Amino acid sequence: MRPFKILQTVSILALAAVAFQAPVTSPSHAQAPAAARPNIRMNVMPVVPGKAYWMDSGTNAGFVIGDTSVIVIDTSPSAATAPEMLRKIREITPKPVKYLIETHSDCDHINGAMAFPRDTQIIAHAGNDFEQRSIHQLITVEVDGGHGFQHPDYFPTKVVNGTRLDTRIDGVRVSLLHPGPAHTSGDLIIYFPDHKMVFAGDFLMKDESPRVKGKYNRTMWFKYEKGGSIEGWLKGADLLLSLDATVFVPGHGTSTFDKAQIRDLRDGLAAERKVVDEMAEAGKSLAEIKTAFGDQDVPPRGVRNPNGPPRQPGQLDCPRGIPYMTFAWLEYHEWLKRKAALNPTVAAR
Repeated sequence: MRPFKILQTVSILALAAVAFQAPVTSPSHAQAPAAARPNIRMNVMPVVPGKAYWMDSGTNAGFVIGDTSVIVIDTSPSAATAPEMLRKIREITPKPVKYLIETHSDCDHINGAMAFPRDTQIIAHAGNDFEQRSIHQLITVEVDGGHGFQHPDYFPTKVVNGTRLDTRIDGVRVSLLHPGPAHTSGDLIIYFPDHKMVFAGDFLMKDESPRVKGKYNRTMWFKYEKGGSIEGWLKGADLLLSLDATVFVPGHGTSTFDKAQIRDLRDGLAAERKVVDEMAEAGKSLAEIKTAFGDQDVPPRGVRNPNGPPRQPGQLDCPRGIPYMTFAWLEYHEWLKRKAALNPTVAAR
């Protein structure tokens, strides 16, 4: 596979190459305002005690302790909840947080960066960086008043291009893997070979609720608006299975994956994808396919029950009003693209 190039972010259109170990001039990060300590779940689970941990706070994250500093993978959902995450890290080690690696651009995995130390180096794939910047370029502040978008001061400071980089960060061996478009266009899988540990972000999600039991496609979200791809995800699952790892931390869920569970998820999604394709080949409409899968148009993200409890600081701190695309919808349109590639006269139905 083509090796990564790591670049210091100057702009989307002009990126200057730098060595990974070279110092980076961080953006002028604005100091996050002090906030009351939130009442949130923040469980810390050791994988290698004293060295590597993952954190369950609804949105999963983790950290690995290097020679002189801490490497954090993803943040808690907002600047209001991230201080609690940093406090939990300080309970384990006095070493400072110096690196933040983002698995993807979803707001609940990156918005906590605004509470991190100003000199934190933020590492992300180029697709992630592009998605964050595109929000400011292409989406007006009229979308929920601009609520939930990442502050420009906290865009990635190091941008990763390519499919794989094997390197060291503060003495820790790490592989940064880009499987291609899957959950989003900028997914980055973080593999620590010495700890046999992988942070997958939302490439993997584990929903243990009864509503998804036995439905493989209901445990995953593919972000069509961010270039997500079911076909790309299936290829990426094969990459995960090729790694010498025993612990795979999902982006959401209260437990980790093992290879048997990833294989089961991959095979289940592949089978359901085949059903969509066969129905489309037989001339079934998208509405018929969605009905067969029990897919329903879900409400826009973040729409809350007006009779429910008020929104708390840091809770669902993301843009709202964009509906999820269903599994059947996305696979049907991927099928159309494959057909059009073979026969340009195929018209979308």
